[in-house]
Amino acid sequence: MAFNAVAPGPTITGIVANWGSQLAAERLGPLMQATVPAPATAAQLAASITFLLSEDGTNINGAILASDGGWSAL
Repeated sequence: MAFNAVAPGPTITGIVANWGSQLAAERLGPLMQATVPAPATAAQLAASITFLLSEDGTNINGAILASDGGWSAL
């Protein structure tokens, strides 16, 4: 039996971001426009999970797979 985990990064959902205030938009807006990895789709995240469940992932055990498009490398 294998024990693995997938650590997802930002994922596209139906949730709408609300800055909450004009000040937050002014301060965080430019940061969010920086060159950062794009959020994953549900299908991309599912591909990471199904890899670990497939025959290709049979020799992997005790791993945490960062499926975050590179966010953890920033």
